Amino acid sequence: MPVLSSRSQLVQPPASHNQLVPCHRTPRCHINGPLLHPVQQQRCHRIAADAAVPSMSAAADRTAQQQQNVSIPVPLGPQEPPEEQPKKLSPHARLSETLASTSITIIGDNTELNWATCRALSEKIGWFPVATSKVLLGLHKTATLQEFIQKEGRQAVVESEAKVLKGMRDQLRCCIATLGDGAAADSTLYSNLFGTIIIWLDEQDKRYPNAATPARAVYQQQAEVRATLQKTSGGFGEKELSLDEKAQKATGQLVKAINQLLMNNSDLPVRKRLYVEYGCR
Repeated sequence: MPVLSSRSQLVQPPASHNQLVPCHRTPRCHINGPLLHPVQQQRCHRIAADAAVPSMSAAADRTAQQQQNVSIPVPLGPQEPPEEQPKKLSPHARLSETLASTSITIIGDNTELNWATCRALSEKIGWFPVATSKVLLGLHKTATLQEFIQKEGRQAVVESEAKVLKGMRDQLRCCIATLGDGAAADSTLYSNLFGTIIIWLDEQDKRYPNAATPARAVYQQQAEVRATLQKTSGGFGEKELSLDEKAQKATGQLVKAINQLLMNNSDLPVRKRLYVEYGCR
């Protein structure tokens, strides 16, 4: 029962264990709130204490965020770039690079083999193939080279080819196939060819050695690279090689030989370029 104090106020007696009392620790259990059992009061107190103390996960989240906000100092001053590994080039790509746009002239006794090898080599290194025989047939409006020789004569063909080679002496990135026993057999012509790499295709037959001719003597004297080809495959069968097979074998030899030439004379393309720029003199 409530007791009346001296100040005429109602005084609540002390609560027993099973008596409901108001809880003042949480906003939900304010003084005007409902009366709670003591066990419920303890639970409210624990909830309030947990809300007041931050959780370990929240503290860990704040620490991680602070670490993300920390800026890493960047070293000042110039930094050395990473070392580049040297590129491994194929023999054909290396030849295209070291030639430095220097043209190539192919000489030899066999006109068709010169042209077939010219096409195969040009395809490998990316040069433009040119055959003087094709140019002459187009200029003189004839169908075949034999018809042109019969019509104009052998000497006229040689002189016409010499003019074509002279006009092409300053061309770059070209592979030129000449006539067999044509203008290239004249040693005075080579002043117009020294700006190019001069290649001799020497086709041989073990059964019938080549006879010594003035043209072969000029080829041997003026050529910078020589590719020796056998007409037959060798062995027991002695199979005659086709034109394309001969051209492919010649191309393999020439790529190696020209690379070796440029390795031994690294300034050769520069000297040939200067020779052309000064008028082939």
